[in-house]
Amino acid sequence: MNKEEIIDDLKKQGLSPEHHRDTKNFMISSKIIRCNNNGNSIVAVGNETRKDDPIHGFVDAVHYHLQTQGKTGTLRYILGSRKNFEEQKEILCSLFSLVNSISIPLNVQIEIDFSSVNQPLEDFDTALKKRNWFKKITKSQNMTLPEMAKELSATVNDDAFRWYRNVTGGNWSGRVEGLQVCSINSKGDTGTLDVGKKGKQGDGLARKVFIEIAGDKAGVFLDSQISGVASIIKKLIESRKSGELSKYQREHLLESRVLRGVAKLKVEEKILEPVVTEQPFQFPTLWSPKGNPRFLDALMRDENIPWAVELKEPTGSSIGQDYRHAVTQAVLYREFIKKASAMHEWFSDIGLTASKCRSAVAFPKMDLVKHQQKLLKQHQKIAEAFDVRIIEIS
Repeated sequence: MNKEEIIDDLKKQGLSPEHHRDTKNFMISSKIIRCNNNGNSIVAVGNETRKDDPIHGFVDAVHYHLQTQGKTGTLRYILGSRKNFEEQKEILCSLFSLVNSISIPLNVQIEIDFSSVNQPLEDFDTALKKRNWFKKITKSQNMTLPEMAKELSATVNDDAFRWYRNVTGGNWSGRVEGLQVCSINSKGDTGTLDVGKKGKQGDGLARKVFIEIAGDKAGVFLDSQISGVASIIKKLIESRKSGELSKYQREHLLESRVLRGVAKLKVEEKILEPVVTEQPFQFPTLWSPKGNPRFLDALMRDENIPWAVELKEPTGSSIGQDYRHAVTQAVLYREFIKKASAMHEWFSDIGLTASKCRSAVAFPKMDLVKHQQKLLKQHQKIAEAFDVRIIEIS
C-alpha cells in the first residue's frame, strides 16, 4: 500500500490521520502518517518511500507516541508492502532490532498492509563470512602503511593529516580533518591528489576550493613528487582549519577531531577513547544479513565496554529529525556488534566485550535558546527509550 491507500484505509476506520510536515512540535516529515485511537498511536509509512525511510520512521513513530501519549500504551506501526521481497525483509530485520531495543513499557505491533508480521530470522555470522571486509578486519593480514604514505606524512608533519584504512577497498585514504584529499593504491607505489568527484552539475563546493589550491598538481603523483604534494596538503590543512574548506563535510571534521582525541566524548564523568588509534577506519556493520555495509562514525571504548557512537553536526532546517534518526543508526550499530558473534573474537583480542556494547549520539553543545532546548529534551527522551546516551560536545 502507498501513502494515499493507507490514509484512505485509516479514514474508513473512522480515524483522522495527519501527514503534513511538522517543524514546530514534532519535527517530523510528511512521509509519516500518524493518528491516535483511544490513547494508542497508529503511525504508518507508504511503500513509495526510500528503503531507509520506514526504518527511521519507526523511531519517528516512537517519538510521536512519547510526545502525545507517554511511555506506555500501544503503538501500531504500519508499512506498505514492497514489491522487492528482499528489501522488505531487510527493513523488517532492522525494525525488529529496534523494537527489541526499546527500554520503556511500550507495546509495539508491526504490520504490513494492516496485517501483523513476525520477526524474520537473522544469521549475521553466515553473512559476515561471505564478506571480504570481515576477513580484512578479523584475519591477520598485512595492513602496514606503505612507505610512500609514511614519507608523505613525515613531510607534511601535521596531526591534522592522517591515513585511514579502507576495509571495503584496496586504497589507503589520506585525510585532512576527515576530508579525503589523497589516496595511495594497494601496491603503495602510486598516489592521487584529489577531493571529491566531478558531478553532473559540475564540481562540488569542497572540490572547487581544492582545485583553486591545488592547481595543476591535482591528479596522479609518484614518490618523486612527494614534496610538491605535501606543500599542497599543508595549504589544505590551513583552509580546513579556518578557511573555506572548514565549511564543508562538517561531520567528517567532527569525526576526525573525536578520533584523534581533540574533541572529547564524556559519559558519566568518563572520557570515551577511540578503539583504533593508529590508522583509523570506519567500522562496517550490517543492519540485516543481506544488507549493504553501514559505517559506524566512531567506535569508542570505556575500559572493556565498546561504544557505538553516531556523530552529528547541525545543518539545514531539519536537525530535529536528523538528530532523531541518528538514534536509529546508533541502536542498529550497537545491536549488530552484540549479535554478530563471528566478530566477537576481534573485540576480545583488543580487550573489549562485544556483548556489552553501548551506544550514543554525539553533537556539538546546543545553544541555550528556547527552540534548541526543546529539541534537546526531545532527543534525550527518544534516546532514553532505546537506551542510547546523548553526548553534547563542548
